[in-house]
Amino acid sequence: MGRSPASALTFSASHLRHDLVTVLRSAIDAVNAGLLVRRTLEDRETRVAMQRAAALDVIAAGKAAAPMIEACAAAADVPLRTLLAIGPRRGPESSVTLPPSTIWYDAGHPLPDGGSVAGARRALEVARASGERDLLLVLISGGGSSLMALPVADIPIEAKQRTARILMEQGADIYELNTVRKHLSAIKGGRLAAACHPAKVVTLTISDVPGDDPAVIA
Repeated sequence: MGRSPASALTFSASHLRHDLVTVLRSAIDAVNAGLLVRRTLEDRETRVAMQRAAALDVIAAGKAAAPMIEACAAAADVPLRTLLAIGPRRGPESSVTLPPSTIWYDAGHPLPDGGSVAGARRALEVARASGERDLLLVLISGGGSSLMALPVADIPIEAKQRTARILMEQGADIYELNTVRKHLSAIKGGRLAAACHPAKVVTLTISDVPGDDPAVIA
């Protein structure tokens, strides 16, 4: 016996809803910061680099700093000497449980604040303390340009805040905004990587900018 038009419509709607939920969950999983970090750390080359390091330090900066550093600590099969994370202010409703040894800095976004500066200074200290046989794992996500900010010498943070605010009010796109931020920074534009020389650096980056240009992300 065939279905009536009404039951066929109900059947189709039910399947459509199921398919939509499946697609939505797949999309969310595809951009889940923690899952992306876990999958990357399963890569053989990355695991070998971590296992060969005399000491492993981790710096996470950006809006996904918490889930990225949580996943890194859970997936790493070697001891982690330093866990430093700089991200948005975490409320009691946060679903991410940070590893007990994590040094966390609440920082400002979209404008940097004192927490952004303090976190950036600490990140440079961690990088500069790295030895030749050490590995620095850097986890970067969107918002890092504001959340981890350290102006170059003689430029106060207030001046950098005003500059970013003016650019945003005038409609500057993320490429233009981050280009200016980079040239006013003591940590961006490769300066964090230079600070940890001669240690090895592995950077995992989640992009939130059109085109995914690494020079523009955070």
